[in-house]
Amino acid sequence: LDHELVIDKNSSSPFNGTGIDQLLRNMNLETLVLTGMATDMCVETTARDAGDRGYNVIVVEDAVATFFEQHHNAALSAMAD
Repeated sequence: LDHELVIDKNSSSPFNGTGIDQLLRNMNLETLVLTGMATDMCVETTARDAGDRGYNVIVVEDAVATFFEQHHNAALSAMAD
């Protein structure tokens, strides 16, 4: 919709090369709920970058995917507490 914020990214994580961190901080957000494609690349990299910046990160297991199930499962395992 016209009022929705869209951030174009050109790297595995939107925290590299965009102003998303400042936007999220200006919105006083502390917790991020992640969904998306490439569990073992974009999702995992974004989750790690967000965690490194102090955000609480929730990855929705059934709302992420990648090309190979074993890579998907390995990434989810790596991101688990």
